[in-house]
Amino acid sequence: MGIAFKSDKEKTLYVAGDTIWCEEVKQAINKFNPEIIVINACGATVLVGEGERLIMDINDVKAISSYAKNSTIIASHMGTVSHLTVTREDIKALKLNNIVVPDDNEILEFNN
Repeated sequence: MGIAFKSDKEKTLYVAGDTIWCEEVKQAINKFNPEIIVINACGATVLVGEGERLIMDINDVKAISSYAKNSTIIASHMGTVSHLTVTREDIKALKLNNIVVPDDNEILEFNN
């Protein structure tokens, strides 16, 4: 799931995309060993029916943080979808050392 960018001159970046925490995400982390991971983490669900998750929620954020301890994980997508269940404040309140929650228009830099 997602896409990985790998270069000898830059840190490896894995953009998980619209997914939940699942075996395919674990496999991508295992395969590419990314230093930086971008996750969509608003906990969006299907608007009708059982409320099935479409995008990572709080429990998924905790799981990926624990699994990819050596990666910097950028949580995004909070506030961009109308059917979100997780906010920036929710993720910041977790106080996980490897999770970054950028503000709108914030520029993040990662030195190699």
